[in-house]
Amino acid sequence: MSNAPLPSLDPFAPPAANLDPRLGAGSEQLASRGARFGGALLDGLVAMPFVIIGMVVAASVSGGGMAALSKVSPLNTVIFFACGLPLNILQWYLVATKGQTLGKRWLKTKIVKKDGSNVDFVSGVVLRYWSVVGLSLVCNLLNLAMVGGFFGFVDALFVFRGDRRTLHDLIAGTKVVNADLNG
Repeated sequence: MSNAPLPSLDPFAPPAANLDPRLGAGSEQLASRGARFGGALLDGLVAMPFVIIGMVVAASVSGGGMAALSKVSPLNTVIFFACGLPLNILQWYLVATKGQTLGKRWLKTKIVKKDGSNVDFVSGVVLRYWSVVGLSLVCNLLNLAMVGGFFGFVDALFVFRGDRRTLHDLIAGTKVVNADLNG
């Protein structure tokens, strides 16, 4: 037994609150950078079969074989977009209804609005996803792939902000939280 005094509890003290700015309203806890990276990585791995199909289709349509894929062209961009559309439709549906892509679901994270409410199609898909991917797609169609790639790089770097919100989170008014705390 320890002879250390017990901390005093003042029944008349005002209630204390955790004012850590990294936490959202209520019990929401921001997803770690590692969980966000892992979710994006898993989503990328799920997309790989669609990318490979796109490469095969683009190589055969262009007539230049695999060498034709080394040049970003509007035709290749449209082919890759079309080949990935079935997976993207599934991911968009999951985000609009559950706030999760497959990768986020597997890592128990989810997208919510900044106030903690559930995302909808506009905030979760149109603003958060289409704004960033749309810019990259337009850049590729205009043979400005470096601009689109740079924007994607800057978007990803925003996760190192104190609130861990990326550029697409800021555009959409969203954040990524741990789903196991929020149901």
